Amino acid sequence: MIDISFIIPAYNCGDSISRAVKSIERYSQKINYEILIVENGSTDNTNFVINQLAKENNAIKILHSKKGVSKARNMGLISALGRWLWFVDADDCITVNVQEIISCKDIINTDLIIGNYKVNKNVINVSNSIKTLQGIEFKQYLLNMISIPNKYMTVWNKLFRAKVIKKNHLKFDNTLEVAEDSQFLFDYLQKIDNLGLFNQDIYQYSTSNNSTVRSLQLEDINKYTVAMKKMRSRIGNDIVLNDAIYKYMCSNFSIAMVRILFASKGLSRFKKRVLLKKYATQSVCKEAFNHLCLSDLRYYQLLPSFCLKFNLFSLAGCMFQFKADLNFRRENNV
Repeated sequence: MIDISFIIPAYNCGDSISRAVKSIERYSQKINYEILIVENGSTDNTNFVINQLAKENNAIKILHSKKGVSKARNMGLISALGRWLWFVDADDCITVNVQEIISCKDIINTDLIIGNYKVNKNVINVSNSIKTLQGIEFKQYLLNMISIPNKYMTVWNKLFRAKVIKKNHLKFDNTLEVAEDSQFLFDYLQKIDNLGLFNQDIYQYSTSNNSTVRSLQLEDINKYTVAMKKMRSRIGNDIVLNDAIYKYMCSNFSIAMVRILFASKGLSRFKKRVLLKKYATQSVCKEAFNHLCLSDLRYYQLLPSFCLKFNLFSLAGCMFQFKADLNFRRENNV
């Protein structure tokens, strides 16, 4: 029986994927594991590198899919044989003894395990203790995750129970080019009633210059709008869950503004403000902004969206620009 399947989408990652694979090999020595590398249309030396890695380790299986991270991950889901699944990006690495996680008696019977992680040198804590959440505790944590997607709604610092995915025929949405991982996680969360928190750093996330974030163009803001509409379609009869979904939508709008519009070096402040107004007045955005209330400001990242609720475009723009400049300094050690 394979304990865990690591699924790695591989696209033009010839310079980085060895590091990801070696980290898995280093921390998985005492368990039965497989590494599914799903190459999806690379034009560099990725195929050569992964074939060399496969020659050195028979736990590595090389698959091929059409271009797109969702298509690659879905191919991995079809082929995975492990009891647990862990999605790893090709330019990242795992940082924990996997056996410690999957044999931990406090969380071993849960359907999702979440660990702390690092973004470059910054530690992101999701828990200070090892414990199982269920009932009201689980529900509250779920709502908090959805409300703060940039911190919680990623797939790479989590171990997923394979049987939950297969039983419910869950997969990544091939039509989404951004936020596809958080929407997969949202759908997964609706199918479970417990999760386990692990208080060690288990994953190192890299914001390298070759990352998808770095390649985003101004027109990619529309991709976030599409993702917001997809999440909007999940609004139902649960008022509390709906409230979290609207926060999710606001946070995704902020991500688009910070990572794309206000990170652009080729636009004047005036042009950025004009475009902010254009994007913020779309119906799906206005609907999300209008659901915010004063108590939501405890989520500091929602402050710009709260300003946009009252058409305070200049003030929101200043906040987005400050965050974009801060990200630039952190990621470039300025």
